[in-house]
Amino acid sequence: MVMIKIFFCMLMFAGLSLAQDAASAQKAARELSGAVKTGDMMWMVEKMYPALKNKLAHNLNGGMKELEDTYRKMGETIKQQGIKLEAFDVMSPVGEYSVKGNTEKLVVLPTRTVVSVKNPQTGQTVRVEKKGFLYAIAKIGTDAWSFIDGTTINLNDLRNLIYDVPLNIVQPPVSQKILP
Repeated sequence: MVMIKIFFCMLMFAGLSLAQDAASAQKAARELSGAVKTGDMMWMVEKMYPALKNKLAHNLNGGMKELEDTYRKMGETIKQQGIKLEAFDVMSPVGEYSVKGNTEKLVVLPTRTVVSVKNPQTGQTVRVEKKGFLYAIAKIGTDAWSFIDGTTINLNDLRNLIYDVPLNIVQPPVSQKILP
């Protein structure tokens, strides 16, 4: 009987821990949304999942400096073209997993982005809504989250970065539409 009580206590603690991880990941992603809204691309590079950041930098001739320069220029281009981020919403997590041999936690967070841009030929503003998701990853026992945009990476590439991503990982649907 004592073993059963201990087992249920462990289950409740594990559930509480996952709920805390999910809330922590969602909070960190909302902080990321602030950087996205202001065009702070360097903050985005800083919060990128380290293995992905290293892989991207390795693929560039100039390494990490070129990666940072690329993102800085991207931010400048967005501002010059008058692209405005109206919304970057982070929804409740749809999946939580232990990965990397139970040394990291991975949380799947659906997102909704609304961007407006002026059409240079007509002068009309076009608004686009994109639904996607983020992978939030942190070492077990920390709240130091880093991120991967789930809409820009396929599962095989994700598994090259995180070898034990579950086969049944939940991936929210991705869509894009022009708003009235």
